[in-house]
Amino acid sequence: MNKHRHVVINNKLDIAMFSRGEYVLSDIRTDKDTKDVYLVTRADYSSEINLIADVVNFFVKRSVFFKSITTIDEMKKESGHVAEICRGALSRLNKSREQ
Repeated sequence: MNKHRHVVINNKLDIAMFSRGEYVLSDIRTDKDTKDVYLVTRADYSSEINLIADVVNFFVKRSVFFKSITTIDEMKKESGHVAEICRGALSRLNKSREQ
């Protein structure tokens, strides 16, 4: 089994990085009855850019659905904000990998 490190994005998504430099994106879910937290894998990635694109897409679509984004300017701002969060998260993962 490969060692991995992970970061949580907005308490909704988990990004795990394996020693081979691969990433796994997972939803963070909570069991309604037991309140146990568990992860459901969304996708595996070998490319950081594809990973970030999917995370940005997830949060922007979620914001549009919940009507917290209603204009193109708000969408552009949110996309940039989430991309910066992802960049910081991946930077932390890469630093921990080097240690």
